[in-house]
Amino acid sequence: MRLVVALEALVLMLDFFTRAILQIRQELLILKQIGMFHRSESMTEGLSVCPNKLKV
Repeated sequence: MRLVVALEALVLMLDFFTRAILQIRQELLILKQIGMFHRSESMTEGLSVCPNKLKV
């Protein structure tokens, strides 16, 4: 009986950590996507600024 209770507790802990890891991965993916958006946005700004510099 104690073994069953211990195994159930272990399953609950594994479930908790699995959910936590999945949540962290999701948040990291969102941060990566935000970073790529800002990077591409700054590259676009650089391209729009270059022609102005060439005209001067």
